[in-house]
Amino acid sequence: MTDNDNMLIIAAAGNGGGTSFFYPASCEDTVSVGATDSSDTIASFSQHNSQVDISAPGVDVKSTTGSSSYSVYSGTSMAAPHVAGVALLLWNQYPRCANTDIREALEQGATDKGIPGRDDYYGHGIVNYHEAVKYLKSRRCATVIIDDDAISYPTDDAVPADEAKEWFASVFDL
Repeated sequence: MTDNDNMLIIAAAGNGGGTSFFYPASCEDTVSVGATDSSDTIASFSQHNSQVDISAPGVDVKSTTGSSSYSVYSGTSMAAPHVAGVALLLWNQYPRCANTDIREALEQGATDKGIPGRDDYYGHGIVNYHEAVKYLKSRRCATVIIDDDAISYPTDDAVPADEAKEWFASVFDL
């Protein structure tokens, strides 16, 4: 369903440190995010299973609190915003890409860790914005789905400002 709606759902893989599925991260159309530490090692608490797609920093992450100060937290819920932020940067830079293009760029651009290739601990690896950009530059997104209609675009990277506004308005129901 999310593919048809051109949405990219990103969720924390879970903090049980086991192989159980954790929802919504373990849903097929969701990007499931594991947590790593400052040494790029998967965190002991991070779920590891066939649904983990990618990993990101999630140990000792400084975050805001409700009292206008900062605290340090650990968890896959700290890692998922890293991936969501990279996805947003990519989609802002390449607004003609579909959600599946952005997901593929995240996965193919990830820095491989653990067992070579995709594995149950790191997924495709640790999120890497620069490699994801290189991946998208080499692919050049050709279609995007808006209101269930496939729209073809020329292959240049430039997007007119009014067209980008229209796209964001349709995606975010503005």
